[in-house]
Amino acid sequence: MLRFACDWCDRLKEADEEWILGYAAENLGVTAARREVTVLSRWDRERAVHPFAVHFCSEEHKNNYMAELFDTARPQLATTERTKVVTRKKRTVARRRRAS
Repeated sequence: MLRFACDWCDRLKEADEEWILGYAAENLGVTAARREVTVLSRWDRERAVHPFAVHFCSEEHKNNYMAELFDTARPQLATTERTKVVTRKKRTVARRRRAS
């Protein structure tokens, strides 16, 4: 049996509830990190089991998750059919010194 939990509050999804489904991914390169969240227009059980799927019980929890993920103030966004947010952050790599 599969049980879906909100990625913000860990509340379990009931069978008759409408939830928000999206995909979150992060690509870490040598010089930059890229984060992306795509919110789908409707819940789809087949897509909900994807390894990168994120689940939210409310619009507020989706907004909180995205604000924390992208280091921004928590916005009060209107519901949209499809949302895609992409950010790029420059990443520095520390060099390790060899032990003498």
